[in-house]
Amino acid sequence: MIKRKYAALLALVLIGVGIGSLILYREGFLFPHRKKITDFASLTDNLQAAGATVRPSGELPLPFFSVKAQVIIVNEEHPVMVFEYADEASADAEAALISPDGSSIGTAKPAWGSTPHFYKAGRLIVLYVGDNNNMIELLESLLGSQFAGG
Repeated sequence: MIKRKYAALLALVLIGVGIGSLILYREGFLFPHRKKITDFASLTDNLQAAGATVRPSGELPLPFFSVKAQVIIVNEEHPVMVFEYADEASADAEAALISPDGSSIGTAKPAWGSTPHFYKAGRLIVLYVGDNNNMIELLESLLGSQFAGG
């Protein structure tokens, strides 16, 4: 009986430590060099702090978004489109138009050519089109789980 109580208590402590560590990780306390990502500059700073190379590659207007994409090349081979809005509410409103699988945005059905991965942070919508697991893991480590895409 006593062994069961201690086993249950130990299980609760381990669960609490795991949840606490996840919160500390997501909020940046375990990685003080990482700042909360809210805009283009903080995204590129965090990518570089995580060891990635980041090269700006210009702007790209897409007809289904109200702002132009700022394109960056990550690690010399992965184009990432970053849409920065005036405020978080505008980014949220536009993100709501993206279907869960990323195949449509409002009434538009873009031909991505590969799997789209959409992330949201602060005033940003970040789009990576591709299937490189290292790239997906890098973006998820900084931005959290994708909100739409494959």
